[in-house]
Amino acid sequence: MTGSSEDSVNGFTVPNPSRFSEDVPGDVGDDANEIRFSAEEALIVEQAHGNFPVT
Repeated sequence: MTGSSEDSVNGFTVPNPSRFSEDVPGDVGDDANEIRFSAEEALIVEQAHGNFPVT
């Protein structure tokens, strides 16, 4: 967004949807699941070696 008068109304920036990339459903969820599963896998490996988190 250039900040020109065509991109703003009363001082507020108005997003132009044509300038954004298309959001494919599931991308963010897939990334979050990958992070969560890798963290769970690391915890399982630690517990398999007898290391348990202190709660």
